[in-house]
Amino acid sequence: MKICRVYGLFSTQEPKHIRYVGQTIRSVDRRMKVHVYEAKKQKKRRPVLDWIRSVEKRGFEIGVVELNKKAKWNTSEEYYIAKLRKDGNKLLNLTDGGEGTLGWKPSQKWRKNVSKRNTGIIWSEESKKNRREYLKSNHPMKGKKHSLATRRKMSIAKKGKVLPHMLLSPTEEAKKKIGKASRERLKNYNPLRGRKLSVKTRKKISESLTGKKHSEETRRKMSASRKGRPSWNKGLKYSYGDNGVVIQ
Repeated sequence: MKICRVYGLFSTQEPKHIRYVGQTIRSVDRRMKVHVYEAKKQKKRRPVLDWIRSVEKRGFEIGVVELNKKAKWNTSEEYYIAKLRKDGNKLLNLTDGGEGTLGWKPSQKWRKNVSKRNTGIIWSEESKKNRREYLKSNHPMKGKKHSLATRRKMSIAKKGKVLPHMLLSPTEEAKKKIGKASRERLKNYNPLRGRKLSVKTRKKISESLTGKKHSEETRRKMSASRKGRPSWNKGLKYSYGDNGVVIQ
């Protein structure tokens, strides 16, 4: 387990109120100075940096307190963020601590700005290719699989939720593109492509389906979906043999 220091930033105007929790492998004073430098010299817009600017504008300084000098990386930061929030400290941390964006909830204003910034952007073929090549070796889930417990949690979390793509109604042109792409994908990735089922396998399939009947409701749906479509085997004569269906 990686060892680090967990620190808290506060204003000399309110020294008892910690406003930000972080972790570092260096000294906490040095890490605090980096925060102050970023607020002064860079144009980054983050709650903690905006807060530092406002504190110094009012004539006060930023202070730092070492909460734990032998802390566990990520785990301890998450602990102190949760504890201080529970104690009533109005922390400026966007997340619940640790790596990633766990606990971060983007505001509606942020969502609108991102949407506006990305609207109309068309990726060139070269950019798409570079992105695919990058993800082949750098995808965060490469070589990993979600456990059954994780998949179950993900399923439960999404149940009953209306996802954005469910509200979209694709245009006729989009439907044609989707259909064309699906057909091309099946041509290349059909698991039975180039293979022939043995007589034994075909017999098993036949026996498993023998006696099964579609319900009246299912037959009505199948009939309705096929209305207006030309039959693929209309006018064709075919027979069954050891090598499968033979069209005469």
